[in-house]
Amino acid sequence: MIRAKDVLSPTALLRSWLIQHPELGGWREEFRFHPERRWRVDFAIPARCPVLLVEIDGGAFIGGRHVRGVGFENDCEKLAEAVSMGYTVLRITPRQIATGKAIDWIVRALSARRRLERLAGQKGEQRHEEHGEGHSRHCPETSGSRGALGAAGVSDGS
Repeated sequence: MIRAKDVLSPTALLRSWLIQHPELGGWREEFRFHPERRWRVDFAIPARCPVLLVEIDGGAFIGGRHVRGVGFENDCEKLAEAVSMGYTVLRITPRQIATGKAIDWIVRALSARRRLERLAGQKGEQRHEEHGEGHSRHCPETSGSRGALGAAGVSDGS
């Protein structure tokens, strides 16, 4: 018989997978991404300079907060702000973690982001040569943003 305490929560299941994949650069849990608002997302990957924010929406099948009027609208505002700040946001359900779909999306999203950054870096180097300008990618952690520095659960996967 399986006991409830023997079953990993969706967050613990995702954390376990992240621990097994240090090549992703670590992660942060309960990441505060906005410099003024107290908004947090469940995971930010990689840890050093997060580009992918993962929000786990529990209760989707039981009418939880994430799918009811005001809660849904508040989540839309929070995630729209994250996107407007340059983050890629992945909104997932516990079932999608359990089936492996969410893991596949995380891997594909990070791969796509790396390809885009390589292309941007090549264009930035070209601009630098043409105009004497450097190319630097915005990183909330190093920009002096209080939000990114307020994160808890920093891990490098070890």
